[in-house]
Amino acid sequence: MHKGLVEVCVYTVEDCQIAHSAGAKRVELCADVSAGGTTPSYGTIEYVTSHIPIDVAVMIRPRGGDFVYSVEEQLVMQRDILAAGRAGAKAVVFGALTQDGRVDQDVMRPLLDTAADNQLDTVFHRAFDVCRDPMEALDVLLELGVTRLLTSGQAKRSAEGLPMLKAILDYVGDSLEIMPGGGVASDHVDALLRLGVWQVHTGRSTTKPSPMVWHNDDVRMGAETYDDRRLRIADFAEIRAIVEKVEAASRQR
Repeated sequence: MHKGLVEVCVYTVEDCQIAHSAGAKRVELCADVSAGGTTPSYGTIEYVTSHIPIDVAVMIRPRGGDFVYSVEEQLVMQRDILAAGRAGAKAVVFGALTQDGRVDQDVMRPLLDTAADNQLDTVFHRAFDVCRDPMEALDVLLELGVTRLLTSGQAKRSAEGLPMLKAILDYVGDSLEIMPGGGVASDHVDALLRLGVWQVHTGRSTTKPSPMVWHNDDVRMGAETYDDRRLRIADFAEIRAIVEKVEAASRQR
């Protein structure tokens, strides 16, 4: 089990560079921040694994929205797992639910087999936080042999999911890595560490001005609420503060 580790949710090569320089040991590499993360491009994965000394977990999610996937989407996910392995990833991150909100074992098994064939760790992501019965879902994940669970404790933010996170940790013991995530910030990471977790997931970010000096105010490339004049980047100061607290807690255990 990874001990004293911070994973950062990232969307660009620059994010990965910031996460590494701040002391994070792993990134969850995604695309499309507005959807909560989808599968990044092969080129991005390969560049990061080749140029930045940090472990990479790749989001395998063909679209935003729910976690009920068509046969075609499942086949795409298998191909993306293969591509992530070829590109040098250490882990893949995915989750599938049935229409009634349970872990979809029929979808998960071939995806897990594909990951295992490529020596990839597997992470069940926050689809867990919208499933109908968390303890039933844990039983399924344990049976399936998933490496790690990313969860906010079925709350909007992990700071609000502490009771459920404690129940999850008590239930699985050392049989499944539990990684709290969802709004993790330096001002409440201590509460998560007191639960006994060894790793946390954060997506702390800030913005910086676009380098473009010319703007056509009549045209937007994204949604009307998206500001083309500012770029989202990982927040070095926040990530560094979280890393320091996680490493300090690890040394004391």
